[in-house]
Amino acid sequence: MPIIGYYYDKILMEKNKKVESDLEVKNKVQITDIEESDMPFKEKGRSTLKFKFNFELLFEPKIGKIVFNGHVLFMEDEKTIKDILKSYKKDKKLPQELTLQILNTILYKAHLKALDLGNELNLPAHLPIPKISAKANIKDYIG
Repeated sequence: MPIIGYYYDKILMEKNKKVESDLEVKNKVQITDIEESDMPFKEKGRSTLKFKFNFELLFEPKIGKIVFNGHVLFMEDEKTIKDILKSYKKDKKLPQELTLQILNTILYKAHLKALDLGNELNLPAHLPIPKISAKANIKDYIG
């Protein structure tokens, strides 16, 4: 199941106050809507879905946040696309494998982007960054 694009439609980042010692970082990701999308390079017999999403990274207590709204483009055969849309419109459900693929793509790309943007706001890294300790044998480090 091929993902053919990942795009940001809105980016919000803010820092409200200095980072305190009791920092907690929370994240939330959700697919907010799905719609069929026309592509200028559409292949015969294939269709494209646009998965709209919202990603939030909250630095608590009310220290700052990074929010992304965007969409992921997914291309598959027309029948599969119609079945996915029909199921989603009926009960807001998607095949588990597709949901995992879309959400994991969003998480991967959004966390990388948020790491860079958070650095610009002087927010602490929300993902563990490798460090060299004093006990490490630096002459053997190949990086």
